[in-house]
Amino acid sequence: MNWGSFTPGATTLSPNAYKVDSSAQSSKTTEYLASVEHELFADFGIGLDFTYRKYNNFSQDVPMTADGVDRSQASFVAAGTVPSNIPGIGSTGSAAGKTWYVLSPNTVYTPFTHHTAVSNYAGYWGLDFRFTKRLSNKWMLDGSASYMDQWYHYGSDAYLNPTNLWATQDQVWAPSLGGASGKIGQYIFSHWMFKIEGLYQLPYDFNISATFNARAGHIIPQYFTMADSSLQNQFSKSATVYLSTFGNLTLPTFYQLNLRIEKMVKIGTGRAYIMLDAFNVLNTALINRRYDQNYGTYQLTTDHLAPYANNYKINEVLNPRIFRAGVRFQF
Repeated sequence: MNWGSFTPGATTLSPNAYKVDSSAQSSKTTEYLASVEHELFADFGIGLDFTYRKYNNFSQDVPMTADGVDRSQASFVAAGTVPSNIPGIGSTGSAAGKTWYVLSPNTVYTPFTHHTAVSNYAGYWGLDFRFTKRLSNKWMLDGSASYMDQWYHYGSDAYLNPTNLWATQDQVWAPSLGGASGKIGQYIFSHWMFKIEGLYQLPYDFNISATFNARAGHIIPQYFTMADSSLQNQFSKSATVYLSTFGNLTLPTFYQLNLRIEKMVKIGTGRAYIMLDAFNVLNTALINRRYDQNYGTYQLTTDHLAPYANNYKINEVLNPRIFRAGVRFQF
């Protein structure tokens, strides 16, 4: 994977200190699906879907110590307990009284890692109810309502610093959607989602349609950095400490309504549709991305909090109401 730490001009190369375990192979997904559908009456049907997935056979890069041994939980020592109240933060919530850990004093940094299999796994289940009214009697409608949950479990070999295990073990799991062009990364997951769309045919070849969707807000982690300069440890004197279980704080509920009206005009053997769209009709400035609730760094020895400048700062909101005119041709 990597090679480094060579001596310019040397006539021989030293062995590569990086290690790759042959058991670290592709991850696996086990999936079970169950669906049932029924037509209640002509042109109208409903369906119910259940999904279960388990993801495992993961691998990760474990930092190696100077003697070539994988860093493990044994490499960390208790640094103390989290105070129940911190200036600039107030109550530390669920973290109060929890033990926080740092690397042991004899830990020496190396740039080398061991790519190896770990026993952690992730789980998911979801329930989806859907309905469809096909176009008849001048109208159509379809939609769905979903509820889902996913979680992450760390095996004994799959985590190193145990400080926040209480906040992440078997709690909600969400992948981080990367950011670019000024947008920050955001943990993406919603426990529930609702969608509906429909169309109605008006006289004189006018059609009106709408879409509406809503979902639970995405996850915002809550944490601060705990530091103690008096620790007899030249390598690590601080640790990130969660204030609540992951998934406890979320963005507001997201919802969006879009409308369209169109007029069909016959052109010879073809047709033209003159359309006017309105997006985000309610003109709601919903938050799409927001910085973590990161309070900053608390220095235990001075009882002082150095605040993080972007703590909980809004990064992106939904676009305002937009109108769009267009023409679609059909031949």
